[in-house]
Amino acid sequence: MVSNISFIQANLQHSIAASRVLTRTVNVEVTDMALIPELWWLYYWPKYFRLYPVLRERNRPITCILVGNMNIRMLTGFSSRDLVALLINYNEGKVERCLVSCSALLP
Repeated sequence: MVSNISFIQANLQHSIAASRVLTRTVNVEVTDMALIPELWWLYYWPKYFRLYPVLRERNRPITCILVGNMNIRMLTGFSSRDLVALLINYNEGKVERCLVSCSALLP
């Protein structure tokens, strides 16, 4: 479990070039989590990262969260094509904490 969590948020506006820049940034910078609304499909996300979109009935997700090596659980009851919610468990000193992180595209 981690004690510090670093986030990056980028609205990719369905751009292939922006997706490549985000992938390169996550690989180079120390980033634990990327919140990504309006993604182009990330076929090649960085190693050791997991992609959390909501895929139902062949719908392309509108938003997703790219997560590094962390203790994560997806909150499927709160997630949809436009919203991804994750529960993060981490330690702060000797105390275990929980944090909910969401990536959403709001009209």
